[in-house]
Amino acid sequence: MIVGPTKALFMDEISTGLDSSTTFQIVTCLQKLTHITESSILVSLLQPAPETFDLFGDIILMAEGKIAYHGPRDNALEFLEHCGFRCSPRKGIADFLQEVLSKKDQAQYWYPKDQPFSYVSVDKFESIFKELDFMWEGNKLRSSLSLSIKLVLKKCFLVVIALVTMTVFKRTQMTVDMVHSNYYMGSLFYSAIRLMTNGLAELPLTGSRLPILYKQRDLYFYPAWSYTVPAAILKIPFSFLDAVLWTALTYYAISYSPEPESFASPFYCFCCTRSICCSIFQCLYFASNVSIWRFHNFEPSLPAWLEWGFWISPLTYTQIGASLNEFHAPRWEKVSSSNATMGQQFLRSHAPGRSQTTISHQRVSKLKGEDSTNMTHGQELPHVGTSNDVSERKKKGIVLPFEPIAISFENVQDYVDTPKKLREQGFAQKRLQLLQDISGFLEEKRVITIEESVTYSAWLRLPSEIDKNTKSLILMKRGGRIIYAGELGKHSSKLIQYFEEIPGVPKFNANRNPATWMLEVTGPSAEAQLGSDFAYLYNKSHLCCTSLAERTENVTIEIPYILLQSLLFVTITYPAINFYWSAYKMIWYFYSMFCTLLYFNYFGMLAVSLSPTFEVASVLTSLCFTLMDLFTGFIIPGPQIPKWRVWSYWICPMVWSLKALVTSQYGDIKKEISVFGEPKSISAFLKSYYGYHHEKLGVAAFVLFSLPLVFALAFAFFIAKLNFQRR
Repeated sequence: MIVGPTKALFMDEISTGLDSSTTFQIVTCLQKLTHITESSILVSLLQPAPETFDLFGDIILMAEGKIAYHGPRDNALEFLEHCGFRCSPRKGIADFLQEVLSKKDQAQYWYPKDQPFSYVSVDKFESIFKELDFMWEGNKLRSSLSLSIKLVLKKCFLVVIALVTMTVFKRTQMTVDMVHSNYYMGSLFYSAIRLMTNGLAELPLTGSRLPILYKQRDLYFYPAWSYTVPAAILKIPFSFLDAVLWTALTYYAISYSPEPESFASPFYCFCCTRSICCSIFQCLYFASNVSIWRFHNFEPSLPAWLEWGFWISPLTYTQIGASLNEFHAPRWEKVSSSNATMGQQFLRSHAPGRSQTTISHQRVSKLKGEDSTNMTHGQELPHVGTSNDVSERKKKGIVLPFEPIAISFENVQDYVDTPKKLREQGFAQKRLQLLQDISGFLEEKRVITIEESVTYSAWLRLPSEIDKNTKSLILMKRGGRIIYAGELGKHSSKLIQYFEEIPGVPKFNANRNPATWMLEVTGPSAEAQLGSDFAYLYNKSHLCCTSLAERTENVTIEIPYILLQSLLFVTITYPAINFYWSAYKMIWYFYSMFCTLLYFNYFGMLAVSLSPTFEVASVLTSLCFTLMDLFTGFIIPGPQIPKWRVWSYWICPMVWSLKALVTSQYGDIKKEISVFGEPKSISAFLKSYYGYHHEKLGVAAFVLFSLPLVFALAFAFFIAKLNFQRR
């Protein structure tokens, strides 16, 4: 029984009734399938042709229900020579392997002339093979090395991010005061987020395991806990390693409290966070964490009815533990004017669960002359996702395993052996070309049912007209060249209209089947009679131009959906957050969100075009999003980022989204607030602390407009130039 994300396909005697050429073509396709999908295929064949035998990587030699050999194909002859048998020069290896186990044919392959021949039974082969297990151990070693390389790459990504974090929060710029306490808090928060998101890699892995888990659970083969409990336990060493790497690299480089006992607390918190979040991602199959923490110098103002989200978040306890450890250290025990230590004063300003009074902007505008230093601003609670109930899958009937696929292809050529009937008719070429220079894009998001397959087949063959489920058609002539690609229309009207417009093509009779008429008027004899090339006519037609235009819509088709999403988002969040009611500010808010959602969508498409698999794209986007969070200017303001590292700040897309959102809403507000004990207007605070200038809002708008274009053009370029299916 296979347990885990392994993909396997088992085939028994697939060559029965097939000639050697067809068998070779089928096995070639299976070999390519194993490389593309990274799966394993076990095929049983009797006396395969030499060219077919050479396609296999490993072979299992069986007789009498026992395994005589299992290992690499190239080592099979070496193993049998060790047993005393050698393949004849003109003998096929597959035939030799089958006959050497036969008592009748074994003697002819005995090669030690100085030793008398004695029959070697299958049991003897099996025992010798077990003694010489070094041959097939090589495969296990290569598999282990592959897994080790993937693990090392993931840890290298973590080390790279840790090194980048060190350069941003470097100790030479961090001092012990109320201003830099925010930066210490931000670095702790970012560390917790980084180790939490490191568990996102569990999502595709867990998703690939679910079909096997559900099957074994529903058939009462294994209980669900037999997978979940070991999976959670096995993640503990990796969580420990991640916490060691991150804490060892960043703790003293960022200049946290230098006491040795202070080092242990954040290490323990980060290790537990990583383990807990991996378990959450595995159980829910997608991230449903609530991340709420305030590390700015404003009083917390989370509504009381949402505080439950704060207390159920694992990050809450990680942040509390790491923060208490840091701000209760001896260096933060300097007593301030409020008769409290500096660390206590900072922690009190961020203490959760305190009762707060929330008033609206309209109420503030009426309270003229009153002190506004206690005004606070709240933060929105992120959406909490929920997992689908797996019990919904239990339905009557057979559920076919299916994964949505998207395939792009360009200049595809396909050949088959020329059928015997065509050769008898005088067709001289040995290979018949079925496809020629075919390019396109195919996306399938659902299973094609048997009914739909039969319907399509009947549409091409049956005398009655059956086209209600077929919306479009690609028709090719002999040689694989396209002569029609487009919509059929009602009762195939568009197809009929296209061919009737070609001079010399007979008109369609209403009593005929459109499929039969189509095949007759486009056959080779019809082309010869008309003296026309239907493929050439199609390439010059408006239909071909329309088809080419459709291929360029992969990018622009996203705009209406993003526009609708932005409109819904703004409609819900703008009044709920209670921003200033101004048409000018609302338009800026909508524009910023629309551009942000659009460039993130195109960035995801770009990551997919640069990655050979979904798993690689997931790791790549996780790395990029983590670095974006670091340089967005929120965890540590842009002016505080080291000068030699500031280029990372300016190229971060999220920087410009945050600039446009915050500056458009508050960059022109002159109302005074208390910042680190000093009165300062909101616009002045944004300039001095974040570097947001209201007069430069147009620059942010231009960059936001350019980012989707850059990512879309990059996606179009790489999707056309890269082809990972060649591997």
